[in-house]
Amino acid sequence: MLDLVVRGFWGPRSEGPLELAERWLAFLERLRKLDPDTFCGWREVAESDAKAPATALDPVALAAYITAANPEPDAQQIGYRATVWTRQEGRPEVTVKVTGGGTADNVPQSVVVNLELMDEDHEAPQARLLPEALVALADVWDVDWGDFYDDDLMDAVEEAYDLSNSSPRCGRAVYLSSGRKALAPEDLPGRRLATGHGGVVIDLSGPKGEAPVTDTVIAVNGALRNSGALEELPYPMDRPKL
Repeated sequence: MLDLVVRGFWGPRSEGPLELAERWLAFLERLRKLDPDTFCGWREVAESDAKAPATALDPVALAAYITAANPEPDAQQIGYRATVWTRQEGRPEVTVKVTGGGTADNVPQSVVVNLELMDEDHEAPQARLLPEALVALADVWDVDWGDFYDDDLMDAVEEAYDLSNSSPRCGRAVYLSSGRKALAPEDLPGRRLATGHGGVVIDLSGPKGEAPVTDTVIAVNGALRNSGALEELPYPMDRPKL
């Protein structure tokens, strides 16, 4: 089994369930355009897969799902958390988890897209699409930084730099918001994918979506860290982006 993950993080940004639902629906539509046969048939989380209702693809109904998933009185401070998932025949299971809208200065907000493949195919057809999924995530959610990685690469980078789960880093690809982009060295390898909000995705994958060499990814992390492009947001966090 292989997990391929695309994710993005940002700091405090007040948003209600309806605003989050609108972003979420725009993001699911961007994913659908990348691969209509994989990113479709979304379902809510339930006690069992068989009982999971279809995700309502309209803002008001999805906002109601987000609200119901967050009965805690502090949801507006720590962020509204909700999950949708899908599994189509012959395709990886996909889960999209969002924590958004929070204003707490010590809780990162995030979107995490997880593709669970049944075999260890690091060059699965979906893998070559995931840098574009990172572009979509950055465009829709206006995040501070993001990455695309597999488990082995995540472990190698964390071990090399002693990182926490939410520490900025580069995987197979990295997204840098405009402030981070301005700090990044210009001579890094990889193709550049333009995004909204002035940021950039740097994709280290091969031309057919092949996983990059681990040593290359570790070296790129080092260069980005030395330049300040992978600095943590200051704690307590006082802004959504660096």
